[in-house]
Amino acid sequence: MREQHAGVPGHRLGVVSVVLLVLGGVLGGVGGLGGYFFMPTRVMPSAHMIPSYQVGEPVVFNLLAPGVGRGGVVLVDGTAWG
Repeated sequence: MREQHAGVPGHRLGVVSVVLLVLGGVLGGVGGLGGYFFMPTRVMPSAHMIPSYQVGEPVVFNLLAPGVGRGGVVLVDGTAWG
């Protein structure tokens, strides 16, 4: 026999809360992976940016930024230049 849960108080609220919990976990995981791939963290290797950044300080870069404004910091891969 199949049980009917329609008459149980709070059953829908429990189902909705489980669905929202799973959805939140999936969206949080996707957001975390997006941050991992598109906002990498690099360590400042030298004293060229003092006093803005100290040697060894972690810096997060946004690889999806549409442009560079005044005062912006740019990450350049020197290996591509030979």
